[in-house]
Amino acid sequence: FGEITRLLERIDQADIVSGYRANRQDPLIRKFNALGWNTLVRVLFGYLCRDIDCGFKLFRREVLDHVNVVSSGAMIDTEFLAGAKARGFRIAEVEVTHLPRVAGHPTGANVRVILKAFRDLARFRLRLSRELRAEREK
Repeated sequence: FGEITRLLERIDQADIVSGYRANRQDPLIRKFNALGWNTLVRVLFGYLCRDIDCGFKLFRREVLDHVNVVSSGAMIDTEFLAGAKARGFRIAEVEVTHLPRVAGHPTGANVRVILKAFRDLARFRLRLSRELRAEREK
């Protein structure tokens, strides 16, 4: 939380400021999974940010008035950022410190979590297309 000032310094330049983990302190398999996920998201939605799933995000309240997030799992950051970008909100990025996990167990390599994320990604892509079409028709 001590790095919030880094995000605050950029909020005048964008609607969302998204952190990216510098010198990421994760095991190799987790880095590999993140690379694959980020690549897939870029193919489907274009470039959103360097590190989609970094938890450090600061955004204007207005974004929530226009972006409907229904995901509760691995897709939440992707849904939020892709929905915001599709509606013209600007995203800036800042480097944040990443510390190694010292407690708990990661679920990112769990097959069920991965399959649910892929299913949710496909559903979101379709939902976003329908939402944007409906917004244009208004």
